[in-house]
Amino acid sequence: VEKGMREVTAMLLRMGARPNARSATGETPLHLAALHADPLFTELLLSAGADVKVRNEHGESALHWAALSGNPETTRRLLAAKGADANLPDQKGNLALHGAADGGHDGVARLLLPRTSEPRSKNSQGLTPGDIARDRGYGDLAKLLDGAPRGAPSAGPQAAPTQGFGTMDI
Repeated sequence: VEKGMREVTAMLLRMGARPNARSATGETPLHLAALHADPLFTELLLSAGADVKVRNEHGESALHWAALSGNPETTRRLLAAKGADANLPDQKGNLALHGAADGGHDGVARLLLPRTSEPRSKNSQGLTPGDIARDRGYGDLAKLLDGAPRGAPSAGPQAAPTQGFGTMDI
């Protein structure tokens, strides 16, 4: 996201814009900041009260989108936010780790692994993150994912999916 867009967003937030406002498809500005791999925009929204737990109609959170975008710093900031949970699957059973595997994002996967209770979790197609990485030609990442120990326990009950646009068609 361009610096000018961050400045406009900061001004709008000061004027009362809601950081958790949703688009017609259910995404929040935090989803977009994560997708565009902009850690400064992500931090601006989080400091304004953006909710990291919000999910779209496909059950995807900003953390799912950050994993897909492959930016470790954006992912790190989202993971540090209150309520961040790497164990929440989308409606197809994909964890954020599946998205990192899909894009071959080793750095993001390394951040997610300690926060993922079951790194070999299967999605609705029966694929683990390691399977996806291998299918996409990321053999070293597949080995890392296949050999990963169990990570953090689940952060609690899953939030109900909300309305939105899905990007994880894996």
